[in-house]
Amino acid sequence: EEVAWLKTKINLSPECYTNPRGCFRWDNQTIVEENADAFDYILFIDNGGDSGMKTITDATGIPVVFIDTFYEASTVCRFENMTYNNKEGCFGRSMIDIAKRIEELAIALGIDVDTDEVKKDKEGACAAAQKFTDTMKIKQEEGLRFMTSINAIKKDDNGTDYFEFRTLDPIDLWIPRTLEELGMPLMHSDEGSLTLEDISTRVTTDEFFLGCPDGAANKDCNDETMYPVDFWLWDSRSYLNVLGVPLEVFEDIFPDKATLAGQHWHYGRNDGPLSYNAIMRILNEMTDQVKDAKRLYPETTCTAIDPKTAVTAQIGGGLDRGEHICYNRELIQEEYLSGCKEDIGTKEDSGTKEDSGSSLPSFLFGCVLALFAFLDIFIVS
Repeated sequence: EEVAWLKTKINLSPECYTNPRGCFRWDNQTIVEENADAFDYILFIDNGGDSGMKTITDATGIPVVFIDTFYEASTVCRFENMTYNNKEGCFGRSMIDIAKRIEELAIALGIDVDTDEVKKDKEGACAAAQKFTDTMKIKQEEGLRFMTSINAIKKDDNGTDYFEFRTLDPIDLWIPRTLEELGMPLMHSDEGSLTLEDISTRVTTDEFFLGCPDGAANKDCNDETMYPVDFWLWDSRSYLNVLGVPLEVFEDIFPDKATLAGQHWHYGRNDGPLSYNAIMRILNEMTDQVKDAKRLYPETTCTAIDPKTAVTAQIGGGLDRGEHICYNRELIQEEYLSGCKEDIGTKEDSGTKEDSGSSLPSFLFGCVLALFAFLDIFIVS
């Protein structure tokens, strides 16, 4: 129904709209200029990195309504034109932060969000967050550690395949931010070696397996690793490199215990819709995938710190390599746990490991569909 509706609108991305990975921008600015009279606003729900969005208002007169999927609104972080002022002043957003901003936009446009459908989705998101955080408390007690990453299979100078992954601190990306705010023991990584981007580092098989000779990593020497990863969370764009690949392949190129044990899943790399309904689906699926995972490496000490502080959620912050945050029920992001069908109530269990939470009609294609019903607004995301 939503796709059929979109097909009745002006297509500014005819060269890429059938791409399974989606369109991240219009094909060219000329197409927007030619159709400028059809739009009152451009709604930009993304990370602010598109150069075209920073100049389109000057070129066409169409104002851009920007909802940042990376950081909280702050002139210390970004200037009004979306360019960065000081990235060390940028505080990472999680899913609930972005969903609420989209909801606020809908309310500002006079859209009725006080509906049974929205209430049902909020209740579902809350219940999923409760189930997920309860599961994370158990996983922390069992000593498991998770890592979010991007992977690649490449060829060396001799044409031999080798495995490489890029570490990601849960700062920039809204799904890792969500998981950590709800208690997932995500290992952080420092940013001091072979930095590819502001948020990632590159690690090869030889670097990862500290107990194996270079060029000869195998499952008989995989006890000592750079990170004691019990469960991998690969990004949605590189997960196909892992999904369905025979174990024998990984025994040769990346004989990691979690990979060989099948303890891996994917997370959206800032991909997909943002809504209460999406929060519910993502957290329920993640819970189902990780609830039976087992610890594979010796336990390590957690760090007792609030996951919502600048140290853990701000560029330039982050914990040291391999560190993860202790589970503390008092510090779980309460925004996810409000709106349950039956109120969560008081926090019965505030212990930590050391003893230490719609579709507002599926926001991106629901809230936004509703926005279209009131105004002719063009969306890029």
